[in-house]
Amino acid sequence: MKKKLIAVLCAATMLLSLLAGCGSSSADSWEDQLGSKDLIRVGISPDYPPFESYATDASGNVTTEIVGFDAEMANFIGEYLNMKVELVPMAFETIISAVNAGTVDLGVSCFSYREDRDVLFSDTYYTSCQAVVAVVAATAGRIKTLDDLAGQVILAGDATTGMYYAEELCEEYGCEVRSGDIQPMMENLKALACAAIVTEECVAQSYINANPGVYEIINQGASEEIKVIAKNGNDLLMEKVNEAVKAFVESDNYDALVEDYFG
Repeated sequence: MKKKLIAVLCAATMLLSLLAGCGSSSADSWEDQLGSKDLIRVGISPDYPPFESYATDASGNVTTEIVGFDAEMANFIGEYLNMKVELVPMAFETIISAVNAGTVDLGVSCFSYREDRDVLFSDTYYTSCQAVVAVVAATAGRIKTLDDLAGQVILAGDATTGMYYAEELCEEYGCEVRSGDIQPMMENLKALACAAIVTEECVAQSYINANPGVYEIINQGASEEIKVIAKNGNDLLMEKVNEAVKAFVESDNYDALVEDYFG
């Protein structure tokens, strides 16, 4: 009986060891940390111009091509690493979960560092800040300063740093924040269905430039460093991403791209 028990325990121990080996995340190279061979899948939320959006054709019809500064960044990583890149469109608030689940290898979608975002962050490839946008006060706007937000509704993107900043503002100034996507948020603001929205300054500026005399920035938050994200544990992959980020920022085209997309 004792020998049989020992045999059972030994068998169980071997099985657990095999299962542990199957679940190991160890890798010999950065390529081993990719979900597919010779392919980098990048989660991106194409509703945030000029960082990322769907392109339009000559007739003004929306296409399936994703363009923008982040798309340039993602494609540069692929070129630098001699890998094919697949841009995978998804809602911004799902990208971190997709990265952690291995559905995508990287997230390139205007991510700034937050301690509660449980992922690896790359070095910085752009610096921005949050902005509070309102309808121009000289026309139909009723919000001139942050004090005017009291009792009002403001909008921000779900799970974005803009949302966190909006929540801080509402706690201080007594307003209510709701979530939404950038395009309908801007339309709601234009129709005075909300008092203001909070978004990246360069995103706000792109709408201001496209709609002269409609929107204005009434406040800017602290600067934010924009980074690529990857799954915790994929340090070898992130080392290569950081090499690509450094090459991107130091490339001859970088300043021209910044000018083209952000003015």
